[in-house]
Amino acid sequence: MPPPVSPVYQLACKIGYWSSILFALTGIGYAAGMVALLIAFPVPEWRGITDTVAGFDTSYVTYYSLCQTMAFISAPLFVVMICCAHEYTSPEKRILTRISICFGIMFALLSQV
Repeated sequence: MPPPVSPVYQLACKIGYWSSILFALTGIGYAAGMVALLIAFPVPEWRGITDTVAGFDTSYVTYYSLCQTMAFISAPLFVVMICCAHEYTSPEKRILTRISICFGIMFALLSQV
């Protein structure tokens, strides 16, 4: 008979599962949004900063902001996913997941700037 699984471990598995699903969906949404954005609004020819900025449509900025929102949502989901993987990891390899948590937090902070 296998040993009973702790409630903390079960919770970490559930949270990790859903955060990884949501992280993947936000990544797919971001990629699809950026491709659609480049198809709908081709990159304008460079004619100086003022002319290029004036050439952008306000709907471009709105759609680009939606894509950036997906990126902002994905950063905390990534950190949650890595923390849940830390709970799953064997004790002798937890130093590696702690390092990945540090890099994940740096990614989350830098992507929010």
